[in-house]
Amino acid sequence: MAKLPRLKSEKEIHEFWKSRSATDFKEDLHPVKARYVGRPRKRLVSVRIDEETLNSIQKFAEEKGLGYATVMRMWLKEKVREHLPRYGR
Repeated sequence: MAKLPRLKSEKEIHEFWKSRSATDFKEDLHPVKARYVGRPRKRLVSVRIDEETLNSIQKFAEEKGLGYATVMRMWLKEKVREHLPRYGR
């Protein structure tokens, strides 16, 4: 059975695996313990916002190809990092 070579770059890795299967290297493979760390949970909050502001945010978000809630989350996170750096991520 073939041995896995030491590949130095992502391009070499891509070229190597493009024409091979992991089943060709069963002897070199061994199980590993892995832990999935997912994204942080998001908590639903309610915010009252005037219609004009919401419409402006929705228009901006649409122009950027994003959801308006995503834009609002991004802006909130930016302000938290800006004004409360020790609490921001």
